[in-house]
Amino acid sequence: MISALSLLMPIGLARELASEPKPGHPLFGQAWTIVARARPRDEVVVTTDSDVYLVHLTWAGVREQPPWPSTTAFKSAAEFEEEIRYRY
Repeated sequence: MISALSLLMPIGLARELASEPKPGHPLFGQAWTIVARARPRDEVVVTTDSDVYLVHLTWAGVREQPPWPSTTAFKSAAEFEEEIRYRY
């Protein structure tokens, strides 16, 4: 589900993320917000009510078979910052 803040990001990112997850994916059926884009890896930072996710979009334009789009969940901002520090 797309939130209002997600609409501030390029519309293609929100549309693609809405089209990819299938049942069984951690974001399927959840309300989420894209808060950042991580380039050049085609990743987006997504928040839900309880978690932060780093999602690698596939740009297939269709529902993907889990575990795609690749999604890493973080339980805290500190955990997310630690991962990003080494990843980028």
